[in-house]
Amino acid sequence: YGMAAGQGLGFVGDLLYTGGGALAATGAGAIPGGLLMGAGAIAKAPRAAQKATNARKPRRSGQTGDERTMSFDPKTGEPVPLGRSKEDTARLKNEEKRIRSEMQAREAAGEAPFPELADRYPHPGEPFYKLKTPKDPGAGAYLAKGDSAESRVFQKRRAEIIQDMRDAGYEPYFPPGERRNADVGFYPDAETTQALARPAKDVTAQQWVDAFQTPEARGRLQQAIAKSDEVGGGDRWYHMGQLQDEYLRALGPEEGARRFQEDFARQMAATTGGADPTANFLTSMYANFLRGTGSPFPQASHEAPFPIGGRYVGGNLEMADQVMRGERTLNAADQPKRHNFMRNFLGDESVSTIDEQMMGGMYPGRNLAAPPGDSYFAIEGLLNEAGGSRAQDRAWHGFKVLKDAEKGKPPQLGKPMVEHVNESIERTSRLTGVPKEEVVRRWINRTMPAYGTAGLLAAGGLTLGGIQAQQPQGLLPDS
Repeated sequence: YGMAAGQGLGFVGDLLYTGGGALAATGAGAIPGGLLMGAGAIAKAPRAAQKATNARKPRRSGQTGDERTMSFDPKTGEPVPLGRSKEDTARLKNEEKRIRSEMQAREAAGEAPFPELADRYPHPGEPFYKLKTPKDPGAGAYLAKGDSAESRVFQKRRAEIIQDMRDAGYEPYFPPGERRNADVGFYPDAETTQALARPAKDVTAQQWVDAFQTPEARGRLQQAIAKSDEVGGGDRWYHMGQLQDEYLRALGPEEGARRFQEDFARQMAATTGGADPTANFLTSMYANFLRGTGSPFPQASHEAPFPIGGRYVGGNLEMADQVMRGERTLNAADQPKRHNFMRNFLGDESVSTIDEQMMGGMYPGRNLAAPPGDSYFAIEGLLNEAGGSRAQDRAWHGFKVLKDAEKGKPPQLGKPMVEHVNESIERTSRLTGVPKEEVVRRWINRTMPAYGTAGLLAAGGLTLGGIQAQQPQGLLPDS
């Protein structure tokens, strides 16, 4: 960049991107608006007519000892280097070798690989800039979560444990075949989405009913339920009575019932945006851990430690924090999906959770990720006719099986929520050396991390994921 080709005008400086899409150089020279300024003279840039998108392609930084490609931060307009420097990468690899060696020595002595992570999460790495859209460099870069040497070693060892669980199996803490509903008697609720998540005018309500309670939608719903029953495993997805029992035994009937609602059902509903069930559970447990240990919530998604993640992890954690502090409620009128999701986990089978998968299955080709406007009650009414949540979990599974069949994929058994919890208990115990019973007790006390697949789908199992897959309204998405 020391010479403008064909012009003989020199300039020195770092590249940055201007709002108008032109390259600029700071220092002794600049290219504002496509003009080259240097040595007191102004001359047309040789390629001033090139398209703005091409002008904003990432460039090499030109920094001494740092050959990283440059982009820009769209929030500030400042130039930023993409990725890590060579020095940082080398330092990370050396630290990773040291930590792995220490872990292997512990395991050789018969200890758990990461006993220290029974009391804290892995340290987050330094964030670094990545392109927002690789196919559109002109969109700029965002600050992404970086992995630390500790989290790298942890991820690899965890992956080995996951594979061993798949190959050799494991003894589940909660027998899935014995799963049953939570006792909803602890949670009387005067609110219903049928009463509150509907238009005030009867004529508008009828229009929604006519639009969504159609014979075609009923037929697709019944077909999906039948397909799930044929394949198996899609029923009783929400049944978490075994976990509720643990809270009741540890804290007593009144406090245990309250905390099961507050820590599990409500937190799952608060952190479900764009997350599969395991990532949903891990994020909810992380929020509980922060509260139990008096730790501050991260202010940006890249500050969250491994394995906390997901499309909208920043918004989900913000929602969890606000719900904990009483600043937001998951009420039937304003948050019908989250409200019903919570109620289903509490054992209420009279309400149904309508998510992106359900909308796509019942109303294909309409590109509806959620019930539009105040139509939730009408679509839920269709499910309630079929059996409430007992129909919804089977229909979700059935729609997934049917969609997979169109892609030539074989049908997969359903995977209830209790299995996701079981897997997390097993992994957390193996990684930290804490017995499974103690893992559950410390989770109830909000003093221990939870480890899982961080958004990866377990092999051979199908997940009822994507519930409320839309970004939480009014909250920031994951960077």
